[in-house]
Amino acid sequence: MVLESLCGGVAAQLADEAGPAGADAYRPVVVAYGVVGVLLSVMFWFLSPAAETHPVVARSSSDPPPRALLALHESKGVVFRLATRRRRRCGRTGTGR
Repeated sequence: MVLESLCGGVAAQLADEAGPAGADAYRPVVVAYGVVGVLLSVMFWFLSPAAETHPVVARSSSDPPPRALLALHESKGVVFRLATRRRRRCGRTGTGR
């Protein structure tokens, strides 16, 4: 995603320096994004069903819970503490406006 944005920005900058100004400088970038979108759509159209994920099976209550993705569950307390600290520092009590 970053590489595409960088390429789009460089292309727009080069087009802006080459002559066209304003929206005309971005027109080739928008067209290129559209062409890439159409190409991706065609590629996805021809994907086989083997590219799909397996269906999720319901787990029983005796099964251990799955591991959290990227350990984001561990940051919930930190985020909550930071949010409450900011509310107190800003003088917000949560009661009305």
